[in-house]
Formats: sequence, C-alpha cells, structure tokens
Amino acid sequence: MSIRFQCNLCGRDLRVADEKAGRKVRCPGCQEAIRVPIEDPVAAPPPVAPTALGGSLPPWPEVRPGDEPCDQHLAAPPADESVAPTEFVSLSRKALYAQGVLIAAVALLAFCLGYAVGGRVAPTDATANNPGDGPFQLDGTLRFSAGGEEKVDAGAVIVVLPRGPLPDERIPIDGLGPDATSPPQESVGVRAIESLGGSYRRTDGQGRFNLSLSKGGEYYVLLLSKNAKRLGDENISPDDLSSIASYFRDASDLLAKRRYVWEKLQVVADSRLDHTF
Repeated sequence: MSIRFQCNLCGRDLRVADEKAGRKVRCPGCQEAIRVPIEDPVAAPPPVAPTALGGSLPPWPEVRPGDEPCDQHLAAPPADESVAPTEFVSLSRKALYAQGVLIAAVALLAFCLGYAVGGRVAPTDATANNPGDGPFQLDGTLRFSAGGEEKVDAGAVIVVLPRGPLPDERIPIDGLGPDATSPPQESVGVRAIESLGGSYRRTDGQGRFNLSLSKGGEYYVLLLSKNAKRLGDENISPDDLSSIASYFRDASDLLAKRRYVWEKLQVVADSRLDHTF
C-alpha cells in the first residue's frame, strides 16, 4: 500500500509507502522537507484514465523518505492534440435510400453519355484482343446524300493502310479508282497494298463492305465515293493530299472530283465503319 498526498508548499502530487507515515521527506519540486500524513487523504485510488490512444496513465511515483529528494512526481502525460474526438452524424433510412438512388442515377447517366459520344468506329467485340493480335474484321456501309435522302454508295472504294514506314515505291493507282472496273486480286496496286499489311475493297450493291486485317495497330483509312462528287468550293486538303501522296502515285488523280475521307483508325478488335458522304 502507499500514501498519496500533496506538498503543502508547492502543491505537487506525491506518493510514498505507507510505512513512511509520519516521517519527513524532501519534496522534489520545492526541495522543502515535508511530513507524510499518517492516513492517506485519498480513500481510494482514482480509476485509471485511458489515454486518447487507448493506453493508460503511468503509475504513481513514490517519494523516497529522508532528506533525499524524490526522484519521481505525479504528472499527466501530454495530451495528443493530433487525435480529434470522433463525431457521428445520424442519417435517416430515407436519406440513405435517396443517396443510393442518386448515385445509381449518376452512374447510369455517365454510362449513357459515354455510349452516345463514343467514336464512330466502335469495336464490335467487347472482349477484344490485344492490339498486336489478329486477324481483325472491319465492315460497314457507305452511303451518300442526294436530294435530301441517303442512298447506298455501291462501288465505293475502301483502302486501309498501316501507319508506319512508307513504301519504298509508291503504289500505282491503275484500276484502284471507283470508276475503274473491279481490279483482280493479282492487280499490282492491290498486291502492293496487301504487301504493306493493308487491304482494298469495293462496296457491294447495298453499299456494304468487309475486309480483314492481319493484326491490330494504327492505320490510315481512305474512303472514295462512287456517286458523290465534290462541289466547286470543296477542295482537297493540302495535308490530306500530301499524306495520301506518300503512299500513292498521282494521288490527285486518284481522288479526282470524288468526295473522300482520309482519317486515322486504331484497330484493337473487330470493328465497324459506317459513313455518309
């Protein structure tokens, strides 16, 4: 057992063994000799207060008797100001339901917007292979506007060329235009396109086409209309003409007065390409 008391001079909390009752000890705070009370002025020890971090306060120090100063005194540990008291906010069940419905509505709206503004060329297989795998199919339908209505563009040309190193010799355009008869597969121009890893097709009577690419990656797509002609103020873009001419001889003759599309295409899966001139 121990006796706890305060120094009657400086007020410091002290504790000594109960057999030291009535004897003098030196207060470690004021260095004055004080007498230990015969009875413990505190009937029962206070409960151990938990700290903010879940521990307990250190034990009471003992005051050594005699003229030697006490080597311990009672001191509370510094408060941990970094731990803030936890506050709870009560929400009704209706409020929780309302928040859940709102989150679901926002997620659905984001999905619909993403689907609506997606690219014109969309993969048809959601579980697409890696860009380097293949082969991949590219199909679609070409149409043109005439008299305020859309019609199928039968006989239009589709050329897909891989972006990358340019051919050592530019591709001859003989037999590749929409006005030429359908070139046989052994055509010099078609073979040159296929040797680069590209593909050449004409649309059928319904304006549809289907072609195969041996691997994924970045490509250029050239669409040439059979029936839609450029108006007088519709000129060929100089950048387009320069880029097309890096693949084909006489690029301006290939385009002639036809409406065209020259654009980049990223192939990562079977895809669809529809266009209206």
